[in-house]
Amino acid sequence: MTTRQREAAAPRSGCETLERIANEGNAKRTTELNHGRVASASSFASVEQIAREQPDAKGVIWQRCAHVCQAEMEQWVAGQESTRGAFSVEQLFTGVEDAGTSQPSKRAKLLSTMSATDIAVLVAEPEDVQAACQKVVAWLPPALRGPMSDDARHLAEILLRLCPDSTWLTIQVEIVDHLGTCTRWHQDRYTARALITYTGPATWCVDDASVRYDQFAQTIYAPMEESDARIVPNSNSIHKPQPNAVVLMKGNDWPGIRGVGLTHKAPNDVEPGLKRLIIKVDLVNGKRPEIGEE
Repeated sequence: MTTRQREAAAPRSGCETLERIANEGNAKRTTELNHGRVASASSFASVEQIAREQPDAKGVIWQRCAHVCQAEMEQWVAGQESTRGAFSVEQLFTGVEDAGTSQPSKRAKLLSTMSATDIAVLVAEPEDVQAACQKVVAWLPPALRGPMSDDARHLAEILLRLCPDSTWLTIQVEIVDHLGTCTRWHQDRYTARALITYTGPATWCVDDASVRYDQFAQTIYAPMEESDARIVPNSNSIHKPQPNAVVLMKGNDWPGIRGVGLTHKAPNDVEPGLKRLIIKVDLVNGKRPEIGEE
């Protein structure tokens, strides 16, 4: 499934979203339980190795040099409309859904009536992943398709090797303006996310030691400027990847995660009018995620 210029989904009410962010996983959001950090890598291979072999590395950043197509990317994205969902998206079924969910999805109900042989036909193979990575960039200018498709494939393959029991793989191209999304410090419910921001600043993230976990609930209705400073008091501790950096983030459902996943947010230093071009790859275990769901 590919969606071009996807219409923005109707946002949840601000209070409902803040309540969810503040209360979800509160029992695991403690200083005593969370001792993760952000590690540095130097290649796709080392991103994968660090994420696998270092349990305390809740985030891994490979700060690459400027992209060879950066000028073309900036020129193209400047003429596009921002999206609140995905500019383009592909979803792949990568395993059997959890039969213990209270409300199984239509896909789960269908699978319950099928044989193991029939189910295997539905599960994505490596060639399906490669095809999805090519489809998701099909709407981009020809010069950008190859490099961005290759990046998406690397990210997807890394996540699938690291978490082979996950159920859904989602690959998205996003175009986000300075208003962005996820402007509050938070952790996510997914198993893992890997992304590359080609134009504009990348996602901010912090080591667990820099986070005041007690402030998530206490700043639920505070403006961003206040909650930012109270949740992460030391602004110098924030990891701020540059354009074209590869960022891998472990979520709350990462196997063996201690506490919650990596604390992160959309960057604050996005100039008005600047648009950010992003490849985002998510792994989710369980029911099929909604597109654009955090």
